Amino acid sequence: MANYKDIHGFNVQSKSSDPATGIAGDMYYNSTSGQFKAIKDGGAPLGSWASGGTKNTIVNDGTGSGSRTAGLAFGGVAPPGITADTETYNGTSWTEVNNLNAGRRSLTGTGSQTASLAIAGGEAGSFTAAVEKWDGTNWTEVNDLNTARGYNPGSSGTTTAALCFGGRVNHNPAVTADTESWNGTSWTEVNELNTARKNGAGAGVQPSSLFVGGWSAPGSAALDVNELWNGTSWTEASELNTGRNGLGGTGDTNTNVLVFGGNPPETSKTESWNGTSWTEVADLAAPSEDFASSAVGGGTSALRASGNVSGARSGATESWSADSFQIKTVTTS
Repeated sequence: MANYKDIHGFNVQSKSSDPATGIAGDMYYNSTSGQFKAIKDGGAPLGSWASGGTKNTIVNDGTGSGSRTAGLAFGGVAPPGITADTETYNGTSWTEVNNLNAGRRSLTGTGSQTASLAIAGGEAGSFTAAVEKWDGTNWTEVNDLNTARGYNPGSSGTTTAALCFGGRVNHNPAVTADTESWNGTSWTEVNELNTARKNGAGAGVQPSSLFVGGWSAPGSAALDVNELWNGTSWTEASELNTGRNGLGGTGDTNTNVLVFGGNPPETSKTESWNGTSWTEVADLAAPSEDFASSAVGGGTSALRASGNVSGARSGATESWSADSFQIKTVTTS
């Protein structure tokens, strides 16, 4: 049973830890730290992950775009092989829609539920430079990247202004720092990442994007590297609290981003970026990696779908919702 403390006539609930959700104006007593605390507007998002609908085709190593209530998931591996499967999400359930023209895995995607890009991917040694554009009904092939790549390069933006970065190229087993910009018609080589890597999380829009985490080589440690794109070049910024690859990321700009999941080992950790630093927030319900995630929403709204969950391929969906709050210790000064 919860204990209560009385402060000048107010009943204040006792909690053993700071909460993941809250309402501005609430007060409580943290019995572990022995401090009275208050929840105020602003700061890191206080939120939680909730279970959603199960994807119809269970895949891993696919990708996604859209938002928590209007999502899109496409591509990946669904035994016995690579799939072109595409599904939309309405916040409650998944619906099968028209497939990609060509199935692929290890790809990247960006955009909204009605206007997205499916970029690169494929099997090791046969990565593609192919790009397809989704108009809400059908996928159409558009101009290719200049450099074919796979192993989950990062991407950000829309169908008229996008960025693709990192990954691994066919002729080189090493990862790449290559970055390309899309203007709605064609791709142009631009300034490279400072740290070459694959399997990181991209987020944001042009000209304000982010690439975080990833992997530089088999057997190496997962990276905590964080780089910001300003429309011209990449700049190194504050690192993740937990380095990882195979993670998901969502954000409207490079100052409002949520990243979650990843490996090794498979993790449920979630972190929020405010443009300056990373803050750990409420975890996913289950450790997850190589899943589809939403492209927009950032610290207050995100979607994780299918992928590997607790070590097995799964169709499970989780959605994140939050408000921005600060937890402040109550003092007498």
